Amino acid sequence: MAEKIKLGNGNWGVKQGGTLAYNDENGVFKAIELASSRASSATYVAESGIVADAEVGVPRIDWTNGVGGLLLEPQRRNLIPYSQDFTQTDWTSLSTATLTANYGVAPDGSTSSVLVTNSSGGGSEQLAEVVTITSGETYTVSFWVKRVTGSGVVSIIGIENIATPIAVTSEWQRFSVTATATTTSGRAYVRVDTSGDEVEVWGAQLEDNGVLGGGDYMTSYIRTNGSSVTRIADAVSGNSSLGQVINSSEGVLYAEMSALANDGTTRAISLDNGSTSVGAIIRFRPTTNEFQFLLKDSVNPDVGNTLILSDATQTNKFALKWKSGDITLWVNGVEELTASGTMNISGLTDISFSTFGTFYGKVKDLRVYDTALTDAELTTLTTL
Repeated sequence: MAEKIKLGNGNWGVKQGGTLAYNDENGVFKAIELASSRASSATYVAESGIVADAEVGVPRIDWTNGVGGLLLEPQRRNLIPYSQDFTQTDWTSLSTATLTANYGVAPDGSTSSVLVTNSSGGGSEQLAEVVTITSGETYTVSFWVKRVTGSGVVSIIGIENIATPIAVTSEWQRFSVTATATTTSGRAYVRVDTSGDEVEVWGAQLEDNGVLGGGDYMTSYIRTNGSSVTRIADAVSGNSSLGQVINSSEGVLYAEMSALANDGTTRAISLDNGSTSVGAIIRFRPTTNEFQFLLKDSVNPDVGNTLILSDATQTNKFALKWKSGDITLWVNGVEELTASGTMNISGLTDISFSTFGTFYGKVKDLRVYDTALTDAELTTLTTL
């Protein structure tokens, strides 16, 4: 296979402001960089499994579920003032709960979890300070929780005071609940429902997008220590000087990736010329689980097609092949879509995550081939 550009597949090189392409032939990183930025620090799950911090402008390779991938998220804000310091008076117990701060090893490796004990039966609750929210907007409450003793029967209670039962185990897991506010006061609970049970809790988050609402799904943890904190959106401007390694007349754009959510937006990865007039594009569409490929040139009508995935938030492997008279999209080992039409693409110089819709999601593997691969090669490449 005539692979020209490759990022990921277990081989990630990141630096301040960019990610580096990898060469399978000699096992080193190429001098091909995709520029990226984020004007704030942010957390991610490191290969070791702990929650780690990425400095300003450093791309995040997130290992949630044990596989590394480039994590790109929109702006979000954690409204809870103290997300892990449970000694603060912002945190109180309700009913019969007993709180023991700095009890055990938290998901980030620090001794900062809180032990919540149901001492006398009934519903025991841990309460975050009430924060101001906007009625009619959507927010997500999340915590890490693990069982210490007892049944592990716990409820997460979000901004609308609706209890969501969860079953916790002896391993740390992150749980969330999303709701639309009908009041202007928001708070977050973890409730231990059975007398004598004990659980550890860490990493409290009540998130929105920092403007109005926008917290309609859980994103990565945002640490706070005395006030709300905003994580600025990730941005990948790509690389606009790749004309020597992209074959405009034929090739394959391949990505193993997932959407963060079905959030009603267009999220695209493309090969283009720095404008929306020419491109080879793969993208998640606003319709739930809809995926599209598109080929554009500056003269002829667009060539493309769409399909509905079983779940866009799960990892799928996509390969768009283009060549005169042979345009196909392969998904998870199967040729799912074909298209016909006049196509005269020229002048592709750029890999972009924003030209045809800002991409938010997780990319485990991204490759560009300078020839149209065979069906057998595409089957091998895209099979899960």
